[in-house]
Amino acid sequence: MFSEEFEKLNSAEKDSFREVIQFFLVHTYIVETEYDFIDNMKRTNKMYLFAQRHLELLQEYFDIAGFTIESNPTYGVFALHNLLDTNRFHFDPMTTKIIFVLRLIYDEKRSQVTLSSNVFVTVSEIVQKLITLSAISKKIPQNVLRDSFRQIANFQIIQKQSGNWYDPDTRFLILPSILFIVTNDQVTNIQKLADSDSRSSDEEEDDNHEETDTSSFDPLV
Repeated sequence: MFSEEFEKLNSAEKDSFREVIQFFLVHTYIVETEYDFIDNMKRTNKMYLFAQRHLELLQEYFDIAGFTIESNPTYGVFALHNLLDTNRFHFDPMTTKIIFVLRLIYDEKRSQVTLSSNVFVTVSEIVQKLITLSAISKKIPQNVLRDSFRQIANFQIIQKQSGNWYDPDTRFLILPSILFIVTNDQVTNIQKLADSDSRSSDEEEDDNHEETDTSSFDPLV
């Protein structure tokens, strides 16, 4: 029984248990490592270690409320999922686009041969990717970028180094939790849609080009 196992914890462990519960409910994800931008090194997340040690007890607690915890030790991520399909958080369209772009950038950079598994990205790179994918047609207001990035960071998807949220040179670490908020199937669908849009655009340009070439000649009379 949950109550019996919970009472076996000491006072400090009970406090940590409550802290982890609250963190899950607010942030959804707990990642194994946090990045220290001052020392340029990873540090183990104590909350992750606690969840790892008491995963079964945490799962029993969340089962009561209709949640389940997904554990992925390969990427060092715990993800809280709502099984009841109610009270879900919905990102606004711009934030959703940025999250999808973060996943694409994460995959691209992770595939590159580097000595570090950390994936860093700047605001400028993110905006440029949005433009490349035709996801935006005009400049994104600073307050929109700020609010979107803050929201994404709150869900433990990115970690900001320093600077304003909207400055082009501001640097983020993309956390492996991005793999769980945007699935592989969703990435495939995005790429198919992008390829389809690209082909349609190319065909339209070809048609326009042919019409221009034809009209450049004087008609025979």
